[in-house]
Amino acid sequence: MVGRYDADRNYEPCLKRGQKAHWAVVTGALLGFQDPMLPGVRPAGEHAPGLFILPSSQVNVEEMLPLLLPRLRGTLLLAKQGKSRRFRLWESSRLAASNAQLQELDPCRRSDGTQYVLPVRGMAAGLAGKVLLFLPPAKKFNAIDLGPSAL
Repeated sequence: MVGRYDADRNYEPCLKRGQKAHWAVVTGALLGFQDPMLPGVRPAGEHAPGLFILPSSQVNVEEMLPLLLPRLRGTLLLAKQGKSRRFRLWESSRLAASNAQLQELDPCRRSDGTQYVLPVRGMAAGLAGKVLLFLPPAKKFNAIDLGPSAL
């Protein structure tokens, strides 16, 4: 998944109305559950107390989702901002909030002489609440509208 968000100095999502907008690539997620002990779920081991593994080859995830979702307590996204050399873990709610409030181009950038490619209907209509979701080769990519609470 690739999405726009306002990046703070440490590349964390922030709320600056789009004036510090950058792209981020999200490559994974960590889901936090309360009491995740369900059929097929096993502890990761003594080296990682509190971490559990859901082996996708042995468990029908579609059957497990109704059991797991009510126990979901938090989601962290593994993401990398274009200028950063490191992957970071971000709270999904912070990334979603940053993406949702993209409204305007930084006034300094507007007058720096560079021609920026912006959505025809403006940043709010073209970028806020939207990400690119890359799918397997049969479907090249889809732009999806996240809505107010998708992440």
